[in-house]
Amino acid sequence: MKHEPERGGAAGDEHVASVSNRAEALMDSGDTAAALRLLAAAIAVNGARPALLTAAANAWVVAVDHGDVLESWPDAERDTLHRYLILQEGSDASPPIFHHRIAAQHSGGVTGHLERAARALEPTLQALLAEAVPDRNAVLMALLLRGATVRIDQERLGTLHEQYFAHFPIQDLNIPYSVVFDRNYFRRNVADLRRYVLVHGATIIDGSLPLTHVLLLHWLVADAFSYLPPDWAIHAIDARRRSHSLCVDEAAAARSLALRFSITDEVREDATLMRLADALSATRRTLAVEANGAGAAAIARLDQRPRQFVGAALNEARARFPMLARLRPRIALCVSGQLRGFRKAWPTWRSLLSGVDATVFVDSWNRIGRGTAEPFRSVLPFEGDAFSRAYKRVGAELGLDELRARYPSLFAELDRSGVVGEADLSALYGTCHVSLDDEAEPAFATLSNSEKMYLKIERCFRMAEASGKQFDLIVRLRPDKPIVAVAFDWSDLIVALRTRPALYCETALGVHYGGLLMGDQAAIGLPEASRVYAETFSRAPPIAAVAPYRMEAHLWPHTSVAQLCWVSGIDVRKLPIKFGPFQEAEPLPARCIRDALNYDATSRMDAVDGQLIAANRIDLGA
Repeated sequence: MKHEPERGGAAGDEHVASVSNRAEALMDSGDTAAALRLLAAAIAVNGARPALLTAAANAWVVAVDHGDVLESWPDAERDTLHRYLILQEGSDASPPIFHHRIAAQHSGGVTGHLERAARALEPTLQALLAEAVPDRNAVLMALLLRGATVRIDQERLGTLHEQYFAHFPIQDLNIPYSVVFDRNYFRRNVADLRRYVLVHGATIIDGSLPLTHVLLLHWLVADAFSYLPPDWAIHAIDARRRSHSLCVDEAAAARSLALRFSITDEVREDATLMRLADALSATRRTLAVEANGAGAAAIARLDQRPRQFVGAALNEARARFPMLARLRPRIALCVSGQLRGFRKAWPTWRSLLSGVDATVFVDSWNRIGRGTAEPFRSVLPFEGDAFSRAYKRVGAELGLDELRARYPSLFAELDRSGVVGEADLSALYGTCHVSLDDEAEPAFATLSNSEKMYLKIERCFRMAEASGKQFDLIVRLRPDKPIVAVAFDWSDLIVALRTRPALYCETALGVHYGGLLMGDQAAIGLPEASRVYAETFSRAPPIAAVAPYRMEAHLWPHTSVAQLCWVSGIDVRKLPIKFGPFQEAEPLPARCIRDALNYDATSRMDAVDGQLIAANRIDLGA
């Protein structure tokens, strides 16, 4: 694609900034078509400047998601714009700006965006992929939209994927494998990678493939590596080091592989890394189990949708008629985290607990985690729609500080009712194993929310361990997570877990935007595998300190536990349980609001008091 001569230097930068500002003004006025035409003309003159590409990508997603702006364009004009955006000629941004923007729109929860993007871009992509040597960015966009395209030759795209995989910068590979939340949508891309390992395994062993790419392959299709020699990782790192100077990311990937496969020869000069590799090797030995045919069959049954429907029906029947339960495994039910809507969630767990001999352990905070009372919040901690609307209206004018000063009894009652005691939880859960802390204490005040979560998971596990009881399984659940259906048979789950080191979690181990993630809200496993999961608070920081690839230095939800489980050799699969949305804490009852308002307004009773009291009366039906 040919561009007009570019504007250079400061004048060019000023022109680009001016165009971007004008385009933004057009967007604000609702004229998306004019903004896109302005930006397309500017790209033709100035080339693929990042600022122009970013502005055009932002305008494009609005055009696609909010109307048929692009459909009314002449075909040639639309195709020219799409080529500019897809190819971004002259820009080395990785991942490509347009691709990243579409992926971000999808990850942000914009329903149907990939489908709309595919319909708009497919004609241009077809032409680009038909070229003798398709542009790398065109192949990447086709992979991103693959699950929604209907006219692109899938077999040819799969072949191109295998041919281009080694040549994509690792940042580009953040785009087409977000399987954590869209496993089915990206399944063809993952199938290509499985075939790549089986067909091109030699490129892994001989050092041809960057170690970042090798690591990504193992994260996505670890099962395919069983066809390689047992010492493949040693050869991969050694060959790559001898033939290439490792960049920062590759060196980090080498450390990850050395930890996962205990390649001490590669880390002998780093005493800390070597100690960690040895410790992880010992952990994997404690997790070792013997594979068998019965286990493989049980794993398959747990993944089969028809069997899940049958399992859900049987577990519901056992919840209603306990005498139907056969095998009653001994489980430690470890409940940890912010309580929030725990009273609403607890009754929904009956189908999980009906067929087991469960001992409940609770480790949480004495404050239930009710939402705060800032007037701008969409969900307020007050019962009654009328009062909440009036509170928001008044609060927008007065502010939270003034509301607190006017209604001290109301806020005192809000604080008091948000606290729970150990005796309350013991009565609800039917257990004496309850521990609550005040997170405002100095020992906890400096911890992040993620650190608090992992700390409570670990302490709850240790409480179960200290009980002296023997358990077949450890079940970890967030207290505010309701269960809709339990779609498995306990006997299948136990056999599957005894077949290989594994956990079943609400979200399986997978990749999202190039990082390793897994569920951290529910987990079922044998005691030793559960120990690794539960001790993320203690185990993950020393590993993160040696900077493995894409492992955050601080504890982070979903990722820290995922990295720990992967280096420990634990297979994390999706738990066949359907969960409902998190339950919010119970709001302050309308009658308590009434009493507090009347007390606070006794000597004043002005217009503001009148608005709130009148709204509260509506909620009470008075």
